[in-house]
Amino acid sequence: GSAFSKYEAVQVLDKTYLRRSFLKTAFALIHRDGRTTLAERRAIAELADVFGLSNLEFVELENEALSTGL
Repeated sequence: GSAFSKYEAVQVLDKTYLRRSFLKTAFALIHRDGRTTLAERRAIAELADVFGLSNLEFVELENEALSTGL
């Protein structure tokens, strides 16, 4: 097992739609248990920053993930 690298994720997920799908899935996973920790939100926020998403896009993706029931 190697550690997850957000910088490798940028290279692998080289299209905007792939990055957005990845983040929406991550939001779905952290919300699955009914609670979200600060550490979970920070981890996704760091990845969103590396992906070049704005704060507004971050919130929009989270809302999309929650509203679609992912």
